[in-house]
Amino acid sequence: MRFPAAAAPRAARGRTSLFVLLVLACAGALVPPARAQQPGDIITDRPDETESPFSVAPGSVQIEMGWSYVEVDADGSERRTHQVPGTVVRIGAVRGLEARLGFAGWRHRQVTSPTGTETRSGVGPLRLGAKYQFNRGHGMTPTVGLLGAVILPTAAEGLGPKRVDPTFRVAVAHEASDVVAIGYNLGLRWLSVEALTGETSTEIEGIYTLAFGLALTGRLGVFAEAFGALALSDDAVSVALLHTGLTFLARRNLQFDATVGIGLNKEADAWFVGTGFAWRVPR
Repeated sequence: MRFPAAAAPRAARGRTSLFVLLVLACAGALVPPARAQQPGDIITDRPDETESPFSVAPGSVQIEMGWSYVEVDADGSERRTHQVPGTVVRIGAVRGLEARLGFAGWRHRQVTSPTGTETRSGVGPLRLGAKYQFNRGHGMTPTVGLLGAVILPTAAEGLGPKRVDPTFRVAVAHEASDVVAIGYNLGLRWLSVEALTGETSTEIEGIYTLAFGLALTGRLGVFAEAFGALALSDDAVSVALLHTGLTFLARRNLQFDATVGIGLNKEADAWFVGTGFAWRVPR
């Protein structure tokens, strides 16, 4: 049985409170406000799951979009989902602060089970959010940011939540050397889930990521990442995944990417691939 967030069992609320304390403990390391950002090589939030703590400069607009394919095998059925163009538009508002508008794009989902095959297509949900960059680190001194967003119930039937689902995370990055970077996130998200009976409940998950980036050349980079979710309500599930990919800096304001990943437990995606780009204006 699933429980809405407001009616979650006492034990689930306890787990949520503990995870919130861990998130706030990370946020407690935040240091002085960021200096005004200067345009340089583009810094993106895609293609990995680890969000960057860096905000775009005031007056800049950064568009990040791509295609993804996800395959899931669970309970004797197979689910395949194409999504394009998954998009995030990042708008520099004031020093350290950006507004964010996300769109999941067009989704095509096919579910094959012993009873047959069902196909659904339509638009995915919209996401509204913001990011604040607290400081600019140097070397192993971290750069820290805070992100918050809400996913809106704007998707086609069966392709997105039916409630407003909030999410937030602390994002941290270290520049270990001129060619090695480390990033990690810790946060919470609420997910609306529709049961077979038609009832909608809300699951609570803690989210975590850890990514390592390596610059192979001045333009070509590679990353490896572990990420997943921890169940904080009774009907949520914990998942763990691995992810790797390449990035290519075509211009200072234009980057292309390609990625592939696998799930590490049966509740996670079996495997997934994607490709896309990020473009900043003005240059």
